[in-house]
Parts: sequence; structure tokens; C-alpha cells
Amino acid sequence: MSDALAGLKSIRDYGSDGEEDRLESDGLVEIPKSSHGLFTTEPPPSPDTLWHWLRAQGIEVSDHVKVKESETSGWGLLATDDLAEFHVLCRIPKTAILSLRTTSLKLPTSTPTYDPRSTHSVWFLALALLHEFRLGRESRFYEYIQSLPRDTLRLPICWDVKELCGRDGQVALEILRGSDVDRSLRRQRIRGKGLTDLESFYELYAKLLPPTASHPARSPFIDYIHCFCLVSSRAFVIDVYHTLALCPFADLLNHSESSHTSLSSDDFVCGTCGSLRTCSHDRFNTSGRPYRLDHLSGNAIRRLHEEVDTVDLLVEVPMVHLGEEIFNSYGPSLSSSQLLTEWGYLDAERHGLIHFDLEDIGGSPQLHGICLSVLAYLAEPDASEHCGSEYIRFPSLDPPGLMGVHRQSGKITQAMWSQVYMSVSPADAVKVDPTSICKESLLSRSLSVWGDQEGIKEHQQTTSVTCKMAIRRVIGILNARLQGMSRSEKMSPVGPLSRMARKYVEGEERELKLAVEKWKSLPASWTE
Repeated sequence: MSDALAGLKSIRDYGSDGEEDRLESDGLVEIPKSSHGLFTTEPPPSPDTLWHWLRAQGIEVSDHVKVKESETSGWGLLATDDLAEFHVLCRIPKTAILSLRTTSLKLPTSTPTYDPRSTHSVWFLALALLHEFRLGRESRFYEYIQSLPRDTLRLPICWDVKELCGRDGQVALEILRGSDVDRSLRRQRIRGKGLTDLESFYELYAKLLPPTASHPARSPFIDYIHCFCLVSSRAFVIDVYHTLALCPFADLLNHSESSHTSLSSDDFVCGTCGSLRTCSHDRFNTSGRPYRLDHLSGNAIRRLHEEVDTVDLLVEVPMVHLGEEIFNSYGPSLSSSQLLTEWGYLDAERHGLIHFDLEDIGGSPQLHGICLSVLAYLAEPDASEHCGSEYIRFPSLDPPGLMGVHRQSGKITQAMWSQVYMSVSPADAVKVDPTSICKESLLSRSLSVWGDQEGIKEHQQTTSVTCKMAIRRVIGILNARLQGMSRSEKMSPVGPLSRMARKYVEGEERELKLAVEKWKSLPASWTE
């Protein structure tokens, strides 16, 4: 076994990746103490305690890594040698992960089964983690959970919780009013995933938590929030049996936009018992092979009966060099607003989309549905036979159906352009043949590709009246967003959260103003 944790002292508490690191760019380093009541009498997180538990659980750790201690980001993982692609950083038996299948919390059989990526899977796993915290040293996961951060990671969904964020969180939410983060939080509430929904969930299911020696009474909601934020920032999707889980040691890695690693797990397990090997629940094909294992060779199936089912953390880049910190990824497709909303982290270098809703753009939901259907059709490989190649390339550029402005470039997605185009098109034409109007909008979208001055000149005389109206409408939509955000400019930050919110809003405003300038740079006859 590796001595990756050797020499580490017990360290002070940090949020995932260290909340100090999140606020460092604002010149703020103080973190208020969390107000939850979990492990308040326990000693600080101990790497030695964690290490003994890892070894007892059969978790294998590479001999070529070590855990580092940082003043800003808690623990992290360093390479002590050059690590090539596919190097195994750790192997974790699935019996050692913390999931709804391995927790000692007993859920009733009537509890709904949720998709592993759904919000409710996070909520239930957070409930299981709270149960293990309440058990304390009686939990078989005690040595692992004692290593988790004690300070609560303050995600924006929790900024309105006074016990956790105080007035600073409330001011931060006011500063964000009208921004993309504000809209993301509003969409969460509309979809039943907001703070009040989270509280209602806990009110409903807290009765499942049995009294323990250290927690004979029900834990307050703030304790559950602590567990929710831990799960939100640390859990991995494993397979159809465990769904989400916390993976000891693998969750030590700090996060970065550029990831070095990937978590690998065989997901073709039995959904009833979790077995990777053949089991009594399997249904067999005519060859006598379980359907779920039909893609494997006979030798591979035999090996399943000889090997332990594990979750493996692997190097996925050509080389991690000696002394380099090894990072996991937030996810390559997350925008600045999503990063702040989902992880509580502000990255000035992250871009992505500034999202817009149907109510920003205009047009009925029925037309929006037609627009999305046409775009989905045009993305099919054989659509070029019917539609030509000039606009078939556009659907592949953007996430399907998303309406928004690309940060920095100022270009808008094809879904947003088509919706705007249809909203300003003659009502009779849209009613008679909305599909043709949507296709026409894609042909005209090439006009929004700045830098192609020859293309602009070529289309200057032939651009349709509808296209010009759509361009003006885009400028109006962008200006309306800016005006909606300007109401919070006079609000002064009162702490680290509101300062972070102010910095985010200032960045979004700069990007929107840049987009307006680029759209206004089109020929005057189109924009006036």
C-alpha cells in the first residue's frame, strides 16, 4: 500500500477545494464558522485515521502519489513521479463507497427510485450522509467522514439561509438579481429544486433518521444543508445499482477546468443486487449468456468471477509530471454561471453561455416547440439531403435547444436566433408554414458571424426585412438584460459572498456590452 498520507498533520477545516480559494481573488480570507451541529466534539480531520480505514477497506492507492496540505485548498493530491496515461491512482471496492445501498440508513421499500443524475438522488444521499454523521463513531464510515470538511460549502442555493450566510448571502442574491445565476436559481425553483423544496424534502424524510447516542433528537435543517453541500460537490455517478456515491480518497482531488483524471466503473451490474457477476436475477439469451453481459467475451465473463468490482481513478492525460497537483474536473461544458450556481466557485476565465428564456425573446411556447423540432431534425445526418449544407452545420455548433449568447464572441445560439426570427416574422407566414420560416432563419444566421466582412458586403443588399428586424430585436433583448441587471449597481457588498456576486455580475455585464457592440457593428441599415 502507498504511504500517500504519510507525514500529513491534522489540518484546519475547509470547504471543497477550500472556500478561501474561492474568495482569494477578492482579497478575502476569513471564513465564518459553520453553524451546524455535526462532529462538534470530534477532533480535527485526521489523515492517519483515514489512512487506516482505507487500508482496512482494501482500497488500493498508487505508490506514486502523495496527499499535500495547502493553506488555501485543504488536502490535494500530488504526483511523486511522472504518471503516464491510464495510471491507476486508486482502486476502491464498491463495498467501500458510501451510497444508498451501503449506508446503514434504512429506507422504506416504497421510497421512489430516481435517476442517478436527478436532484432527488443527491437529496437522499445527503440524508444517508447525515445519518452516518449522527451515528458518529458507531458508523462503519466514521474514519472516512471524519476526514470531510467541517465548514459548510456555501452554494448559492443556500445563500438565503440566515444561520449559514447571514445578511451577506441575502445581499449577494440581490446583487445577482437579473443575472444568469439568478435565472438559474429561479429555474431550480420552478422545477421543484429550490431551497424551499429542499426544506420540504427534509421535513418529509427526516423522520427516517433514527435517534443515536450523540443525536437523540431530530437534527436541524442546517445539519442537512451541510451534508447536501458535501454530496453536491463530491459525489460521483457509479452504476445503476448504487447510482450516486461518495468515493473515499477519490474525492480528495481538487477541481480545475483542466482535468487529469477520470473515474471508471463497470456499470453493467445487476440492478437488483448490484452483482457484476452472473446472478439469480439475470435473464439469459439463447446462448446462455446474461443479456447485461452480452457485450463481453466468455473469458471476460469468467474474469468477473475472479476480480473484485471496483471504482478506479485513472490518469486520462498523456502525462502528469513529477510534483504536479492532480486535478479532477468541474465538467467541460459548465458556463461561468453554472460553475457558481452548482459549485459555489467563481472562475473569471470560464465562459460558456449567458442563457435567455422564452419570455426574454417573445413568441409562443408552441412556436418554440416547432423551432426545436426543426433544429433537431436538421441535426440528423441525412438532413443535408433535403436542406443543403449551408445551414446544416449550425446545429452542431451549440447545445441543442439552448437559447443564449456566447460569452466573449457575442454570437447567439441557433435556437435563440431562430426563435427571434420567428417572433418578428409575419404572423400569417408563420401560421401557414412555420417550418420553412425556421429553416429560413438558419440560412440568415451566417450574417452574425463577425469578421467575415466580404460575407457581410455580399448580403448587405439582399438581406431580408425580417432578418434586419431580427437583428434589431437581438440588440433590444441584450439591452433589456443589461437594464434589468443595472438595478443592483447601487448595492454595496457586505461580505465575501456579496463581493463574489458583484464580481460575477460585473463580468456578465462586460460580456453583454461586448455582444451589443458586435451586433451594432453590422451595417447601419440592418441595426437602425
